This record gives sequence, C-alpha cells and structure tokens, in this order.
Amino acid sequence: MQNKENRKNTAMRNLRKEFYDLYLKDIYPVLLKLEKVRLSNMKKLFFCEIIMALSCIILAYLTYKFSTSSSSVLFGFSMLFPIIIFLIIAIMIWLPINFAKKFKTKIKEKCMRRLKKLYNGIVWGEDSQFDVSNGIFLSEDINDYVYGKEKGTASYIFSESKLFADFDKLKFDDTFQGTYNGVKFNVFETEMLYETYYKGRKTLVTVFKGIIVLVPSNKEIKAHTIITTKGDYNIRNKTPLAIIAGLLLYCIDPFSKGEILGGCICLAITAIIAAIKILSDRSKIEKVNLEDLKFDKRFSVFSQDQIEARYLVTPTFMDRLYNLKTAFGTNKIKCAFFDKRILFAISTNKDVFEIGSFFTSLTDGKKVKEFFNEISSIYEMIEYFKLDEKTGI
Repeated sequence: MQNKENRKNTAMRNLRKEFYDLYLKDIYPVLLKLEKVRLSNMKKLFFCEIIMALSCIILAYLTYKFSTSSSSVLFGFSMLFPIIIFLIIAIMIWLPINFAKKFKTKIKEKCMRRLKKLYNGIVWGEDSQFDVSNGIFLSEDINDYVYGKEKGTASYIFSESKLFADFDKLKFDDTFQGTYNGVKFNVFETEMLYETYYKGRKTLVTVFKGIIVLVPSNKEIKAHTIITTKGDYNIRNKTPLAIIAGLLLYCIDPFSKGEILGGCICLAITAIIAAIKILSDRSKIEKVNLEDLKFDKRFSVFSQDQIEARYLVTPTFMDRLYNLKTAFGTNKIKCAFFDKRILFAISTNKDVFEIGSFFTSLTDGKKVKEFFNEISSIYEMIEYFKLDEKTGI
C-alpha cells in the first residue's frame, strides 16, 4: 500500500510539473495578450460607469428642480426621470456582469483547449456529448426542466444518489468528462432547483449549487452509503426545508383571517407530508458512528450496511475528502456510494475551473494555482479508488 501511495505522490508531482511547464510555454503568453484586452475593457467599463453615474446625479437634480416648477410640462418630465434613473442603474449593474461573462468565454476559447495536451482525453463544455452506453457519460437536456428523471440521465443518477433534496430543474454551467489512469469520470458545475407555487406565483428554490463529480466503482457496492458534512438536511430526497416553510405560509394565511378550521387542515397536511418524508427515509438507511472522532465531529455517515460503510470510509478516504473540501474552499461536501457509482457533491457559489477572471489580473497566477488544485484534488480521489485495495468495496 505504501508503494502505491508513493507512486501516486510521484504521479501528482509529475502532473504538477507538466502543468506548469505547459502553462509557461502555451498558456501564459496567451494570458498576457488577454490581460491587455482585459485592461482595455476595464477602462471602457469604468468610463461608461462614470458617465452613467453622472447622468443619474444630473437627472436626480433635475427631478428635484422640475418637481417644484409651476410648469406642467417640466413637472411631467420630473415624473419620467426616476424611471430613466432606474433603467440607468440597471444597466450599470448589468454591464460588468456582461463584460465578465464575455471575457470568461474568451478565456475558455483561448486556454481550455490547450490544456488537452496535458489532461488527455478530457472534453470540455458543449463539446461533451454524453453517452449512456458506457454507464458514466450521461445524456441530459442542458438548462431544462426534468420530467420523470428517465433512467440513464444525469437527473436520474443524481436523484438515485440520495444526496439531494427533491428537484425539478437542472442548470449546468461548466461540464467536462474524461479518463484518468483508466477511470472515466464526469464533472458538472450545476444548480438544482425545486419549483413550488404560492398564491399562483411560481418560486424556484435552490436545493444545491456547486460541483458534482461522478466516477464508476471498479468493485461491487452492495449497500447505499452517504457521507455528508454536519447540518446538511437537503439529502435523501427530502422535501427542502424551504418548501416546508412555504407550506407553513398556507397555514398562517387562513389563521390570520380567522379561519381556524382551514388553518388546522393546512397545518395537518403539512405535518403529514413532513412525517411521511422522515419515516420513509428512516426505514431505508441508518446513521453510522465512526471511531475517528475528528471525522465524526465534522461529517455524518448513513448506510444500509454498517459494516460496509466502515470499510468504505477509511483514513485515506477521509484525507482525500478533506483535500477536496480545501481545494474548492467550501464547508459543505457530500459523497454517495451506490449502484456501482461514486458521486461527490461540493457546494460552492464561486466560479470554479477558471484559469482567469475579468476582475483580477491574469498574470498573478492565483487563479491558475486554484485551477490546478481543483483538478488535482479530483484526480487524487479517482486515484484512491483505483489503487486502494482495502476499501472492501
């Protein structure tokens, strides 16, 4: 085992060296050119923002002056100026977002494909056409509603993992697939949304936002096991807490109108829905207490088989999970072993797998370092499942 760990460490050191060699030779020169474009665009953006800010100040002054004027024409103009100010402010907010989005696309077009020389076999973004036949590359409509969660789709597998609350919609940002040391994997930057209605108004509740890593298990997994950071209640296909809160609003409404019977009925229905979810969940999976107090303090483990769960959650696995958590700068991470698959869900609101940003210098190397750490932490976890013979899977 020690020899295998040494080989893994050597492989990661070699990968780091190859990455930075490629970065200095092929990517850094491109980033230098893009940095000039970025600075030019920043000047344009700054100029536009200043002009619009001054316009808002002038319009606000004119609104005050015209509203006190005896002229009906000027007074009419004073009513229009606040609307114009609101539109200008909206444009001021939209402009930097639009600049950043376009620049992000330009960086990916110029740099990401160059990384194929190093990360051989990886396919990025829209070029990745998922194939159900190999059991790992999936098929899913991008940024569309999920109906039925058909077997073999990303929505079906995400749901089967029991790592998430119920969801109705998937939104994908970055996606890529590839092979590392013979292990195929998929990575999704995604958001899961649950659709609910209150008084005829549709509301989308986010039940998960972040990175999902999906790899096949090379050994048999007999029981369903879940590992999650403490306090994560949006797991095991539970109705999100936000939805329960929304249902409670229905209870408050009739009570506020004096309709005691109607309020009690709504409250009873809400309680029944919550009870069904909790009881059906407890009948399928149990909490596992581990001997590692540090890990047990930070993570909760649930499984259909207590013995297999203890074989799966080894000290080496714990270290890799901590590495993933650190690399992506998150306090929330979870994992599921199920149906010959292993799925990791890393909650984060920040942009990941970014080699540069519109709002930071492209020459300081910070984003590049973060990019390498994110990719290598995934590779380390894949390597663990390939090499570790003591997992008992």
